[in-house]
Parts: sequence; structure tokens; C-alpha cells
Amino acid sequence: MGPNVFALAWYTEEEYSKFQHLSADPEVWDESYESWKTNAESTIRELEAHGATVAKIDISFTEIQQWCAMAGKPNDSSARSEFAAAKHQSTTGLGT
Repeated sequence: MGPNVFALAWYTEEEYSKFQHLSADPEVWDESYESWKTNAESTIRELEAHGATVAKIDISFTEIQQWCAMAGKPNDSSARSEFAAAKHQSTTGLGT
């Protein structure tokens, strides 16, 4: 990714409760999908206001669980961020 491109893990409403209840860090999740989405969109607007580009990276619970198992990492916010960046890089060919 370029210096001002942020890969943001993006979840569907259907998948959100899996992440919320089965991740290694359930305490970081908003109570509802709508609350999470509102906060995420606010973060995107803030980043864009400062000149950043935000790429929403769709991830499923199954794919992050598989990636975490292969990488030997817990499914936590750090791993999800790393996975989103790696997925963005692999789909765009842009380096970090």
C-alpha cells in the first residue's frame, strides 16, 4: 500500500456476530453491526479528510480463522488489520 492508503477490514452484517462473539478480543466489538458500521464510516471520513485513501477489505470469519491458524496468530484486531493489509496488497499488487 502507498503511504496514505489504509486497508480497513470490512464485515457483512451476517458475519459480524461471528467476529463479535468468536474472536480473541470480543471486548473491542461494538454492540451491534449498525453501531460498528456507523463508527467505521466515521473513521473513514476522518482519514479521507486528512488526505488518506481507505480501501474497504471484505473479510469473512472463515478466511481470517484460516489465515490466523496458518500464521500462528490469535484472531484479534492486530491480526485482522494485518490480514486486511495483506489481502489488499495481494489483490492490487501494491506494496506496503
